[in-house]
Amino acid sequence: MPPNIRSGGRSFKVGLQKPSSTKNNYGEAVVGWSTDSKPWVKITPMMDLTRGGEYFYAKQLHSNISHKVEMRYQTLSTGNAITPECRFRWGAKYLKILSITNESEMDRKLVFRCAEDQ
Repeated sequence: MPPNIRSGGRSFKVGLQKPSSTKNNYGEAVVGWSTDSKPWVKITPMMDLTRGGEYFYAKQLHSNISHKVEMRYQTLSTGNAITPECRFRWGAKYLKILSITNESEMDRKLVFRCAEDQ
């Protein structure tokens, strides 16, 4: 982790979950979720981003984007990159990852566009 990075408003601790697969008594694959880590993040509802056109730009990419999530750069515990197959658990809500941006390609900050998942 890069030293001396300020929190930048990261005030929510969320569960970063990845899909996991197990087998039931019949040998069938059962897909579930396992929590990989619990990072501190900044969560902004997209309706709060109407300034500067970011909300409208996001709606053009994915019409169901509901939240922007920012966190320090990290990988999964396996060393693999975080992918859109992962999701965030935020209290009783689940945020499905639609897109990921490695801001400035400097491996310091990740920005996710997410949709609330039921």
